[in-house]
Amino acid sequence: MFTLTRNEFESINPDYRGVWQKECIELPKWPQIREQYVGKRTILRQGALLIEDMHFSIMT
Repeated sequence: MFTLTRNEFESINPDYRGVWQKECIELPKWPQIREQYVGKRTILRQGALLIEDMHFSIMT
């Protein structure tokens, strides 16, 4: 896991950062794991989707 400042996150091209908004109701345990994904900031880096609090954190 690595840490970014808010400014570093905002400096990433908007095409490669965002906020998870999609509901994945087709996943069997989605109601139990939903809070780990929806609303979290995301980064696309080296072909991988990185999710806030799983792969990186943002310091305020």
